[in-house]
Amino acid sequence: MTLLIAWNSTTEGRFDEMLGMLPPAYMSGNGFLVGEAYDHRECSISHRVAPTFTAFIRDGENYYTASEPLTIAEFKASGMVS
Repeated sequence: MTLLIAWNSTTEGRFDEMLGMLPPAYMSGNGFLVGEAYDHRECSISHRVAPTFTAFIRDGENYYTASEPLTIAEFKASGMVS
């Protein structure tokens, strides 16, 4: 499975709302995965079935959400998180 991630623009308000909804499943210096799994599927990194989560990142004053739910390994490997 090849994962092509598009990062769609979102608002600071939506970013903050989703961050405050639940404790994040994973958090980096500039992004997080929403704390409740969206579904489970084969991870493109580990090739094992893993939970996926809605992903958000901040880049300066810009905010983005991933076009599809990501596993923790995919989020870390996306090149967008610090």
